[in-house]
Amino acid sequence: HNRTHVGSKAHLPMTTATTSDQEDDSAYTETTKILSTTQLKDEPSLEVVEKETEGENINGDDSNSNNNNKSEEEHNNHQKPTKRQKKEQQPGQYAGKKPKWYRQLSGRRGTRAQRSAYNRMKERGYTFPTDVKHGSFINLKQLYQLSDDDDDEESKGATEQKTEEGEEAVTITKGWKWDGSTTLEIGFGDGSNLLTYSQLHPNKMCLGADIHSPGVGTLMKRMEESINNGIYWKCPNMYNGDGNNNENDASPQEEKEDETKPSANVDAKPYQNVRIYAGDGIKLLSYIPSNSIDDILLTFPDPWPNNGHYKWRVIQIATLAEMKRVLKPNTGRFYLATDAVCFHEWTHDVFTKVVKEEGGWREVKPIPDRREWLPVMSKYELKGIEEGRFTMYQCWESC
Repeated sequence: HNRTHVGSKAHLPMTTATTSDQEDDSAYTETTKILSTTQLKDEPSLEVVEKETEGENINGDDSNSNNNNKSEEEHNNHQKPTKRQKKEQQPGQYAGKKPKWYRQLSGRRGTRAQRSAYNRMKERGYTFPTDVKHGSFINLKQLYQLSDDDDDEESKGATEQKTEEGEEAVTITKGWKWDGSTTLEIGFGDGSNLLTYSQLHPNKMCLGADIHSPGVGTLMKRMEESINNGIYWKCPNMYNGDGNNNENDASPQEEKEDETKPSANVDAKPYQNVRIYAGDGIKLLSYIPSNSIDDILLTFPDPWPNNGHYKWRVIQIATLAEMKRVLKPNTGRFYLATDAVCFHEWTHDVFTKVVKEEGGWREVKPIPDRREWLPVMSKYELKGIEEGRFTMYQCWESC
């Protein structure tokens, strides 16, 4: 959800980015220009529902981001479906394989620096394993190198891994204490929200998944620099609303001069609680154990606004079933932020349909304070505000 540069305006102050961030931003700008100037073609038939497959991503697969490739013209000028079309657009299975034109536009592998940062962080143990067998679950404690015995404090973080060069040994979770809660963000863009969220909740497991390789590489570069320097990365655009989640109160907070404080875990390095999956977040759900996630965040996903594209929207009946399985019963929550009316309405309709037929969810109102789960304003969100759009929210709780 951080795909384009935002023009500087008086009511949307922007801060100066570092050279490293500017290089990463240029990669987003290049992709966005192509996406916004290319007309859609080869639109598939509604009768064809392709099986879920992976595309090219930073691991070498052929994957595509559901979060970083959207035509602004389609977004602003999409036509509302007729009653007949809306009747035909019935949510069901999530189609992981995107059309050919989409894969061609979004199949970038990231810059060399981004790929190198990803590989180094992978060697240091900050990514999900890539050899998980179908039907198997990932042991989250092993992912964080935690002992199965919660009372054995000395064994936590005892595993050491070497960097790619093999020169420096790194203990990933030494000194880090887990409070038992876990959050998953599906489609984190360039990682601004995930990194800031993990700083605000240093004792939570913070899992992130994104299919867009440049975004994953950007996040990994920020994490690596922060860990090496011992200081958290600071997002230049923090949400500065009153906490009531009104569309009129959204404005970026001015950057403060004081340095970001180290982790609340005194002996832990920054971002010890973050693990990254470079792939489709919906696929990742199938690898997560049941009743293990407290919160699932979905922020500014690709809305797929055309009437014939509904099967590629992240929210489907099958997706809700998987989310309910992994969320903790009666307390687990799903959060949505989007500025696309079509996707906001679609999501609410799908949840309402499932609740009516099966139950299992209840809508949470008022929406929990955004600053607790979406503390930043991405460049994409700022661009939407500049163009007259506003952010809408939903929250549903498993029951």
